[in-house]
Amino acid sequence: MADIIVGDQQPRRVYQVGNTPESVFTVPFPFLADGDVHVVVNAGQADQQLDLGADYTVSGAGNQSGTVTLAAPVTNCTVTVYRELKLERSTAFPAAGTLKIPPLNREFDRLVMIDQQQQDALGRSVKLAASDDLDTNATLPPAPQRAGRFFTFDAGGRPVMSDATVAQVEGATVAAWLDGHSVGDVTGYVGDGVRVRFPTGHNLVSKSSVLVTIGGVKQKPASYSIDGQDVVLAAPAPDGVPVDIRVNGVPVAVSDASGALVAATGSDAAASLADRFQRVDSIAALRTIPAAKARALGSISVTGYHSAGDRGGGLFVWDNVSTVADDGGLVIRPDGAVTVGRWRRVSTTGGVNVQWYGAKGDGVTDDIAALDRAAAAMSGEGWLRYLYAPRGSYRVSRTWVLDADRARVVGDYNAMSEIRLDNADPTMPAIRFGNGVTQINGHGLRDITVSRVQAGASSIAIDCERTGAGHFERIRVYGDNKFGSGMLFMSGSSNKLVNCSMEKCTANGYALRGASSAGGDKLIDTFFFGCKASGCAVGFDLGDYVEGVFFDILYSFNASMYAMRAEGSTIAAGPTVIKGSLLELDTAPIGLYVHNAGNIQVGDAWVSNINDTGFKFGRADGVHLRIGIGYANAGATLVDIGNGVDPVNNITLPSVYGAGGALGVRIRANADGVNIGPHRLRGYTTAAIQIDAGPTAPTNVSISPGVYSGNAANITGIGNATGSLILDYSGGGLRVNGGAAFATSGNAAHIKFGSDVLVQVYRGSGVANDGSVALRAENGGGRVQALAAGADGFLQLFGQGAGQVTVGSTLNKVGFYGAAGALKQAVSGSRGGNAALASLITTLASLGLITDSTSA
Repeated sequence: MADIIVGDQQPRRVYQVGNTPESVFTVPFPFLADGDVHVVVNAGQADQQLDLGADYTVSGAGNQSGTVTLAAPVTNCTVTVYRELKLERSTAFPAAGTLKIPPLNREFDRLVMIDQQQQDALGRSVKLAASDDLDTNATLPPAPQRAGRFFTFDAGGRPVMSDATVAQVEGATVAAWLDGHSVGDVTGYVGDGVRVRFPTGHNLVSKSSVLVTIGGVKQKPASYSIDGQDVVLAAPAPDGVPVDIRVNGVPVAVSDASGALVAATGSDAAASLADRFQRVDSIAALRTIPAAKARALGSISVTGYHSAGDRGGGLFVWDNVSTVADDGGLVIRPDGAVTVGRWRRVSTTGGVNVQWYGAKGDGVTDDIAALDRAAAAMSGEGWLRYLYAPRGSYRVSRTWVLDADRARVVGDYNAMSEIRLDNADPTMPAIRFGNGVTQINGHGLRDITVSRVQAGASSIAIDCERTGAGHFERIRVYGDNKFGSGMLFMSGSSNKLVNCSMEKCTANGYALRGASSAGGDKLIDTFFFGCKASGCAVGFDLGDYVEGVFFDILYSFNASMYAMRAEGSTIAAGPTVIKGSLLELDTAPIGLYVHNAGNIQVGDAWVSNINDTGFKFGRADGVHLRIGIGYANAGATLVDIGNGVDPVNNITLPSVYGAGGALGVRIRANADGVNIGPHRLRGYTTAAIQIDAGPTAPTNVSISPGVYSGNAANITGIGNATGSLILDYSGGGLRVNGGAAFATSGNAAHIKFGSDVLVQVYRGSGVANDGSVALRAENGGGRVQALAAGADGFLQLFGQGAGQVTVGSTLNKVGFYGAAGALKQAVSGSRGGNAALASLITTLASLGLITDSTSA
């Protein structure tokens, strides 16, 4: 079973199937066994639960995703694929002995999947709002109390049952109220130049419940008073001018020109009540109600936009003086020559539902016109909050353009609301923010999936040109190799992306660009938090005139070229100021590629399954990269500094941990200022660290202590570096298993020096015996060699100034010119004769310092 990652995703996916038969559906989440995947089909009636084996088969268990194949194709329905595990423990771990990691990982995967399953069930249930703080629980009353009654809430918001029964409400009493009553054509009050008292039929307690409008002009409370059930004007309304009086928002209607009230008492009251409970089944039907009848009704329930139950209806109230244009959703004008008076939708959500404008979200209907109408509503009538797209698949035949400030769209949690582009133009974006000329601000998306029907190699899922202060959260672009780019940001500033995912885009997941070096043309300060790219050619792609990219946790998986690329056309135009922590790059030819870019600081970077290079720096100036762990495949390089042609400057790797591949760190020609901090490198077939030769040799290279094992060589090409080369053993170096710094355990070769190498230690302060260099061979038979090769080789041991040079100790055997080493020799004999001289000559010859050619 492959290693899987259980991400923050909902364990279900709903597919909308149109007229074209379909039988194969993607399972877009990981699952452990075929029996964990369930399928439900709904053709507009009840859900039909399918049986595994008989009705469908599953493939891909134990992987990040899989496939469901139905036994028979379906049409004109929804197909829901979801994960549901049995709530059981199937693995037991030993009390002692070896703990196997794969079963442990599998058990943790099960636990996370069960948590997601429970969270999904909770999210689909009725529950209290987070702000509710009831002093009692929300338990339903017992069944005998609920039977035959309506479920309602008391003044404190607690669940209670109504006093009236269903039979009472639906029975003959209400039928008698409604039978034969009709308000007919009624009108509002009309001024006559004399009258000041107008009955309302309500017991008026305060002016705060009353609104008076004369000739469309709202009257100040000081211009009228209340008296019992009447409103009394301080001055009569002009003759023939409409007088609109509302109590608690409901217009007061009269039955004739004399001003007699409708709904005063008796049967008239019943008639008014009947019509105020009237319903229509569509917005088209609402438009057919004459204005006079609308004034009488005051409010009406619309059960659907196109037809009853399609979720586009709502409650409307009549505004007797409105002249606002009909926008098809919030404001509705009756048919005919009606200049004054509009139906206004009552909304308590703070946003605009796209289904109020006729969007169906059925995956079949072209919803673009309805979505355009909904978007237009955000720039008028004060509706500046957001658009709400309920879960569903909204098919659009062209780009949905959102070019107003604060244009925001919110879907159902975990991106269950989909915008699906159905257009053969390979360059057409699915969603575009802005017009590319004037910057818009405060825009964004949340919980939206974007997909495409036909392939479009040059198309962009979400195109943001000249946008600022945008917020994108839980956005999923399911490219399926049909989008070129997931999200493009071109110029603008301060855009934020949170938990977004770009999947299978042929060019790049996230593309960041500026138009030019001018201030307004740059892309400045883009923020990423927990974002992911998967299966794209380039996961995160940073180009020219990008200044300021800040991130906290970025993931890029299965890229076909680069997991992340920061590359400019020139060093002056290239991206700069890239800072963040926890960059995880997995399965790609190249993990992070930097060229013509600078000022890059990454706190922790991880790479694995890299085929070419983990971190590759071409022409760059200023990179600070802490490599947490790097795993490269055979023949690959973990860190490649420079390209041998362009200058690369100031590369700092404060710590490096890597294993596997050909090279750990490669420092090429033209590199200047490379600082490698403490590191642990193992299993490299060429070398752990390699310094290349070149026309312009690497210079100013500093290598801190490291731990090596299993490498063909640890450090090679040190002689190729020029300028300052520092092998840092400060504080005594790093000792492993009793060995010296740069431990040799398991390596075919240790450190290969070139020519002109200075190993230099500077005395510090506060450390006993600091400032020393030790070359030592241990474990018996060890050998330390200082070799000056070639005819012109030169080897020198010296002390500067009054420095002391000591060769050997009292326990060492010392030899010169190839002679076998000997312990410190004694010279004997009398100095008065030749005995002492003979002893000296013999001793020097034994050490190899002279050849004894003297005669007896």
